[in-house]
Amino acid sequence: MIVTVLEKAILSTAENRGSISLMQEADEIIKDIVEDSYLEELWKVYLKDNPYIMELKFKDTLEVVKIIAEMVGKKLKISFFCVVWEVCF
Repeated sequence: MIVTVLEKAILSTAENRGSISLMQEADEIIKDIVEDSYLEELWKVYLKDNPYIMELKFKDTLEVVKIIAEMVGKKLKISFFCVVWEVCF
């Protein structure tokens, strides 16, 4: 199983924080963030305070978060399968 540095860092952080179970709810959490207008307003303030970011849209950043969550979520499922069935790919 190939694990990237980013995946390893995310999984390690989640384990240290005791939030692995929350990662399995990533889709729902991301959906809530997408629908939260207050967070989008905070993003606009962040953009004003950090001009080097330029025109990066809130929804574009969330698309990247979705991709990363999918990638890490697949590793979580494979890891769970390895532990339960003692079979790894």
